[in-house]
Amino acid sequence: MAVTWRAVALAAAGLLPVLLLPVPGTVVVWALVVVAACAVDALLAASPRRLALTRRVPTSVRLAPSSTSWSMTASAMARTAASGLGPYGELAVSPM
Repeated sequence: MAVTWRAVALAAAGLLPVLLLPVPGTVVVWALVVVAACAVDALLAASPRRLALTRRVPTSVRLAPSSTSWSMTASAMARTAASGLGPYGELAVSPM
């Protein structure tokens, strides 16, 4: 699981109530709200285990000529998942 911008924004939104009412109870209640919201977000997220990845590459490639590879991601879920290549060529999957 990765922390998304939504979790950070929700935690930052709690600064205002904590500054307006600086008692330990405010911090505890807001922390419980953030933890509950992150748990719900994680439960509703698309599962990477339910994705089918297929990759076709040439059997042999020499150093100088270029080659082509083919990748396909299929989702067995009702929920949409976005995928793409990361900066090092790794597959990055995130729920939409």
